Amino acid sequence: MGRYVVDEHLARGGTSDVYLATPVEGGAPVALKVLAGLSVGDRARADREARIAESLTHPNINRLLDHGTFGDDGVFLALEPLRGETLAVRLQRGPLPVDEVRALALGLLDALGYAHGRGLMHRDLKPANVFLRDGETRRPVLLDFGLARAVDAAPGLRFAGLQAYLGHLQHMDDLALRQSADEAAFATLKALVAELTAAGLPPPVVTGGGTGTHAYDLASGVYTELQAGSYAVMDVEYDACGAPDGAAWGFEPAMVVAATVVSANHKSHVTCDAGFKAVSTDGPPARVAAGAAPGSLWRAMGDEHGMIAHPALIDVLKAGGRDPLGFDRAVANADADPAREWPADAPKVGDIVWLQPGHCDPTINLYDALHVWDGETLERWPVDGRRVSTR
Repeated sequence: MGRYVVDEHLARGGTSDVYLATPVEGGAPVALKVLAGLSVGDRARADREARIAESLTHPNINRLLDHGTFGDDGVFLALEPLRGETLAVRLQRGPLPVDEVRALALGLLDALGYAHGRGLMHRDLKPANVFLRDGETRRPVLLDFGLARAVDAAPGLRFAGLQAYLGHLQHMDDLALRQSADEAAFATLKALVAELTAAGLPPPVVTGGGTGTHAYDLASGVYTELQAGSYAVMDVEYDACGAPDGAAWGFEPAMVVAATVVSANHKSHVTCDAGFKAVSTDGPPARVAAGAAPGSLWRAMGDEHGMIAHPALIDVLKAGGRDPLGFDRAVANADADPAREWPADAPKVGDIVWLQPGHCDPTINLYDALHVWDGETLERWPVDGRRVSTR
C-alpha cells in the first residue's frame, strides 16, 4: 500500500478495514479497503475480480479506482469515497415510501444487470451493502462484490442457498405498501438467483417470506420454502395489521400467557404477576383474552407486575394521566367514592387472567416451554433454543 498515505480509519467489517487515504503522488482522497489473511487462491480471485471491477463505470456501483497486494496475504482496493449512509441504517428509522422503494429497486437492478453483463456478480446483496449517496434513496450505490463463491470454495463451508426474510414488512398496516415493498424485494431476489445460477452457483434453497406477506410470497414463485411461523399461534399485532389479501385471517389466536392475580385492593384494577418480563414489549400491549370482564385492559406496571384495569373504571385511570402521583390520587378517589361500586365481575386473588401477547415470537423466547392442550391431552413442549431448563 506504499502508493497511499492513510489519513483516517473509517470503518471495520467482518473481513476488512476501510481508511480514508491520499495518493502519495497527489490527487483526490480514496476509500482504501484493506483485506488481510487471504489464501493464495483468494488473493488470485480477488485480483481477477478487481481487474473486471475497475472497468465498471455505472452511477449505481461504487467505482474501483485502483487495487493491489501487500505482504504475503493482503489485498487493498482504492474506491471512490462516498458520503451518506447505508440502506440498513436508513431502514432503522422506518419503512421507505412506495415511490422510493421503486426507485431504489430500479437503480439496483440496473447496476446488477450492468455488472453481470461484464462478467461480475454481486454475491452478498443486502441493505448493509447498499449505500445511499448523500442519504438519497433514489441514488443507491452497490458495495462489496464477492461472498457466495468464496463460501463455496472455502474448506468446511457449503453454499446452501439464500436467506431473504423480510421481517420489517410483516406487520405493516398499509396493505398496498406492504405488497409493493415485498414485490420490489422479489425483483431483487430473482435477479440475484439468476446471477448465481448463471455463475454456476444455483441456490438449492431460497427461503424467506412470513405470515404477514405469505400470499405475495407464494405468488412470487421465487421461494423454495416459506419461513412463516407466527400463523401457528398469532398475536395482537397480526390481528391489528390484517391478512395480506385484505380478508379476515384464516388463522386463529392459539397462545396465551397465564397471569395470576396477586392483589385486588382497588376498584379500578387488580394486580397480576405479569409485567414487562412476561410478554414481549416490542409490539402493542398484550390483550386480555379471558379471566376478566370483557373490555378489561392489561398494562405493565414494572418488570414483575401488571394491572388488569376494569372497563367500568378505565376513565378513572385515564384521568390520572402519566403522572404517578396523579394516578395514585385517581385510584384513591375512586376507592373512596361511594357512588362507585366494587365491580362484581373483577378477578379475585388467585384467579388466572389469560393474556394474548402483542408479539408472539419474542414472547415465546422468554419461556422454557409451551404447555399445549388439544382438548384432551396436555403436553409440555420445551423451547429448545433457550437451553436453560432440564425439567
